[in-house]
Amino acid sequence: MGYPTFNVGEVLTANDMNAVGLWLVKTDTIGTAVSTHTVSNAFTSNFANYRITIEGVVNSTAANLTVQLSGITGSVYSTGGTFFTYGSTTVSGFGPAATTNWVVSPAGTTNSQTVFDVMSPNLAKTKGMFAQGTSTAAYYSFGGTCTSTSTATGFVIAPNAGTMTGGTIRVYGYRN
Repeated sequence: MGYPTFNVGEVLTANDMNAVGLWLVKTDTIGTAVSTHTVSNAFTSNFANYRITIEGVVNSTAANLTVQLSGITGSVYSTGGTFFTYGSTTVSGFGPAATTNWVVSPAGTTNSQTVFDVMSPNLAKTKGMFAQGTSTAAYYSFGGTCTSTSTATGFVIAPNAGTMTGGTIRVYGYRN
């Protein structure tokens, strides 16, 4: 089945609506000069996997943006991947030891476009993450795992140094 197209005034059927792949779950706006921002009630049993977009965040200092799933603490998060610094043809690797969060954006003062998928955040099994996007300094592609089997209903985003201001977070659920 192809993707559905809708016309003004058309009555939508269950088949039409069930064919939609991504559903907007919530939108949040980051405050001014905050060290963390919590997105609550983002993950439910309605979806197994999620896409999260972050745009327009301005950091007070060049900092990575990190994500920790709500209620899942400890050194259970691993992130690895590659990035390209603008103005250079060198590919750099990224793979720190397990820590208390995922890195979803590399160091920069303006993390203008970040998109990441989280697999199984509200299921009692290990979780996965895949992130890509740009900062003022680099393009990156990261992946990660969280070995906890606890369930999470939200997440906390934070720069690993300084504060952040503004930006919009959108959480979408992938249709099961």
